Amino acid sequence: MTRSIWCLAALTLCFVPAAAFAGDPPDISGYTDKSCRPCHAATRATVGKWDAQGVLPEYDQSVLAGGTRLPLDTTALEFRVWQDVLPEKDDSKSDTCFTCHLAEEQGPKVQIPDASPKIAQLHRWLHTDPGWRDSTLGVWVDVDTYRTFVVATVKVLNYDSGHRVPVRGELVLRVTAVDAGGKPLTFVRGHRIPERVAPGGKPGFYYARIYGDAEGKPVPEKLATQVLDDTRLHADEHDEHHFYFLLPDDAPRGEKAWEIRAELVWLIDGDEHKLEEASADSPR
Repeated sequence: MTRSIWCLAALTLCFVPAAAFAGDPPDISGYTDKSCRPCHAATRATVGKWDAQGVLPEYDQSVLAGGTRLPLDTTALEFRVWQDVLPEKDDSKSDTCFTCHLAEEQGPKVQIPDASPKIAQLHRWLHTDPGWRDSTLGVWVDVDTYRTFVVATVKVLNYDSGHRVPVRGELVLRVTAVDAGGKPLTFVRGHRIPERVAPGGKPGFYYARIYGDAEGKPVPEKLATQVLDDTRLHADEHDEHHFYFLLPDDAPRGEKAWEIRAELVWLIDGDEHKLEEASADSPR
């Protein structure tokens, strides 16, 4: 697998209907990504100490206080990481959080606990297009055969965001392979989706910030004392996985012998949102 190194306003805004309201656009000339950090570099204290440097080496470690604080919403930090690694001549080098999140029309009132009226008003202009997930992620499938195997190379790309994705919830890559009759091909090698997410050791990949308890068991954030792993896609990241399946013994003449399908699914608040899919099959 190869991995290279998307700023969301208040998380509440992701799910606010983009209804139009009267008003003048705010003056954002004095704002930078640092202006967003009080909320979007959010952490909380935890019991004990965890390996923050090892799990999240790209973060400003002072924010995590040497592994004594847990990251929550860290989109502003991730935006800065992305900006710092961009070449000086890159068109996105001068982007700010407002490049993507400042809307042309004012949205409904937003409830932000402990925020000043000025900040609450500003965030009425920071809603995003409801279809932003679909326009931010892509998946492709390339297939080759080698001896008795069919090898699927699945590529996933976060191509239109300045921080990691998903911000909330979990992103699951599902890979299926079937023969001409729809019977699953035998999976031989490659990443598997964790049992707690998809029982059965199914081929695919799991993109999420994975919190854990003191014993290293994955738990919800509110019960966590550490971050076990963070497999979410970085801004501009092109992720690549290889999946090996056994070729079918035979196939009907003139029909495809096998088909490989990959799909990206967003799991959030108990709901499943299918984002992108791609497939490839054998020559007819």
